[in-house]
Amino acid sequence: MVTRLPRAGSTAQPAGFPYATVLVSGGHNMVLLTTGLGEHTILGSTLDDSIGESFDKTARLLDITQVPGGPHLEKLAVDGDSTKYSLPKPLSTSKDPNLRKGCDFSFSGLKTSTRMLVHRELKPGMDPGVRQQVRGDIAACFQNTAVNHLVERVDRAMVWAKQARPDLTAMIVAGGVAANKRVRAELARVATEHGLEFLVPPGRLCVDNGVMVAWTGIERLKKGLGEKPPTNLAKAGLFAEVRPRWALGPRDSRSTPHNRDRLVSKREERRRNQTTHESGCLLYTSPSPRDS
Repeated sequence: MVTRLPRAGSTAQPAGFPYATVLVSGGHNMVLLTTGLGEHTILGSTLDDSIGESFDKTARLLDITQVPGGPHLEKLAVDGDSTKYSLPKPLSTSKDPNLRKGCDFSFSGLKTSTRMLVHRELKPGMDPGVRQQVRGDIAACFQNTAVNHLVERVDRAMVWAKQARPDLTAMIVAGGVAANKRVRAELARVATEHGLEFLVPPGRLCVDNGVMVAWTGIERLKKGLGEKPPTNLAKAGLFAEVRPRWALGPRDSRSTPHNRDRLVSKREERRRNQTTHESGCLLYTSPSPRDS
């Protein structure tokens, strides 16, 4: 969607394919090489939590009750000291060299380390002013470590993307976490260093899923990619395939595949192999979130 937004004070044409897509939200964390509408290659994705999920869960640890908590953690971090505490750099000590040097993300270990820090530093009966400062320091240290991890992996992904497609035009950033000022500033710097146009929606649209879905529908309809509804009532129940997690495309050969990339879980594969129609056709049963 953001590639189609008019540029303020500019008559330049929107960025064309291919471009790099950085998805940062409460449910997803991915870097993609996008070569066409719906045509993506996964350069990196999260092994566990997304960055938005880790922000929200850490916010709750710091007694932030608003939902989502990420924006309020960002505000709390403004007056904090991001060098006060040392938090581990995600994946830096992994025994797997592909994970250490790849473009995948991991935030669950950082979240756990932050939880331990909170339990150690925030004691009952603390002076309210001191407690507020400690909360701000922890928030700043967490945000600094999380954003640095994000930026390191995105920077590496841009190298991979340009090696695969030297004609790469832009870096597109989307998702609710794209509203975070530190995230926007750091990713803009990465895009500039790689000679790419940096495109990100206005903050008010970063969390508007309705706009994103509607715009995607418009783009696909214009390209003739829509599906006609079934004419046979008996097949209507099978028309929409339901999955808790859809694969956006294949993985780059330099990246390590993991279970989240699977089109179908191993459990679901076994279930499908054991269940057939009387006619011998394979029966589809949508997997539960636990399977993914």
